[in-house]
Amino acid sequence: MVQLPTGGGKTIIFSYLANEFVKKSEPVLVIAHRQELITQAVSKLESVAGVPIGIIKAGHKPNPDCLLQVASIQTLIRRQPPPATLVIFDEAHHCHSRTYATVFRHYAEQGSYILGCTATPIRTDGRGLRWLYSGTSGFDSLICGPSVKQLIALKFLVPFKLYAPAQIIRASSAGLKTQGKRI
Repeated sequence: MVQLPTGGGKTIIFSYLANEFVKKSEPVLVIAHRQELITQAVSKLESVAGVPIGIIKAGHKPNPDCLLQVASIQTLIRRQPPPATLVIFDEAHHCHSRTYATVFRHYAEQGSYILGCTATPIRTDGRGLRWLYSGTSGFDSLICGPSVKQLIALKFLVPFKLYAPAQIIRASSAGLKTQGKRI
């Protein structure tokens, strides 16, 4: 797993890595969960690799002949997964979900190389990413890139200003009543 802050260049990094596999005629699959991530991955992969990209997503005609495929996890879980020597999970902290873990398991059993990319490898629910759903083996190593502070110093990110209230007010739900039917 590779960790870089938002804007740190995860898509560029995995695009160059994917291109190395494509140069050897090895198929690559990039998986994401949102339209903007799919669009971003397709754009970067096209500019780096200079080859056609297949898109596995509702509303797109499949092109199984492309060595580079970018898939929506929601569509991929419902279709026959394409062959892939390298599988890249964008926003890999989502790999604990059942759909991601099912796809992860499939490619792990096929012997594919698996790369996860995320800005947040620590989940708020406390579950790690070494073991995934139902004991599926997960990510063995974590490679941390430069911090936000380092990326700002190197002029890869712009400095920011943080605005926050002077005092944090905590709301209490004590005494509140709810009304409605359970479905």
